[in-house]
Amino acid sequence: MYDRLLQKADLPHIRIHDLRHSYSTLMVAMKVHGKVVQEILGHSDYRLTMNVYAQVDLAMQEEPARLLDEFFEKVSLHQWKRTKKANWCLDWCQLRGDSS
Repeated sequence: MYDRLLQKADLPHIRIHDLRHSYSTLMVAMKVHGKVVQEILGHSDYRLTMNVYAQVDLAMQEEPARLLDEFFEKVSLHQWKRTKKANWCLDWCQLRGDSS
């Protein structure tokens, strides 16, 4: 049945497992939380989803590095030292202009 659907849609043959892998990787790349991807795939363990299916590409690695650069450009060393550990995320969100 699957092959007939592919043929009818004029799509090349691709294994269902490969579609599943591509789907999960795309969801993570689009910043869908890994727990959501885990639930959709029906995995019992979050780590399985993230270790097996979610491939990290270079672009995904660049974003956190850019955010850290931004953070340290906006926060002086003095501000960083006096910022309470529990509030650093809130302070960062306020610097970025996030409303949450």
